[in-house]
Amino acid sequence: FPMIETAEQAEKAVASTRYPPHYRENSGIRGCAHPFVRASSYGSDEDYFPLHSNQDLLTILQVESEAAIENIPEIGMVEGVDAIFLGPFDISCSVNQVGEFGATSDVMQLIRHAERLVRETDDRKRDLASQSTRKEYPNGLILGGFRPPLRSLQEMFSTEVGYQFICGSVDLGLLRKAAYSDLAESQQ
Repeated sequence: FPMIETAEQAEKAVASTRYPPHYRENSGIRGCAHPFVRASSYGSDEDYFPLHSNQDLLTILQVESEAAIENIPEIGMVEGVDAIFLGPFDISCSVNQVGEFGATSDVMQLIRHAERLVRETDDRKRDLASQSTRKEYPNGLILGGFRPPLRSLQEMFSTEVGYQFICGSVDLGLLRKAAYSDLAESQQ
């Protein structure tokens, strides 16, 4: 879900992915096609809907502004939020420093702050899960995002930073690169 700024928006996003009546006392709002989808073996797995339909989801919320970054601890603690995905270009726009990703830039400091908040929230969720008999936070909180220019994948995947998934390229960039390649070949 893009542009999540608050815990309230996160709760609405999670609710939109859940099937009633198995999510917070009938608050799930998603329609039901479980007899027709592959996950339920096209209806032959009768236990799929009551036992697995809400657990087999990965809910990823995209944080793309300075205001949203400050709300990561609350957003990440919403039951059903599995991952926070950082959008570096949108973050840079939110502080009027579009595309400024130098190692000591304000944008990179803000991104590093966001990464710390996700790691701290992950720790909090895991601590709560270990103390609870319920299963609100079984997997902690995953950190994901786009790779900013000039940043190495090794650093992002390091245990110090903690990314678990990274989008290295975007569709427009891949298409542009292919178009330039075709143009260069046609001019030979």
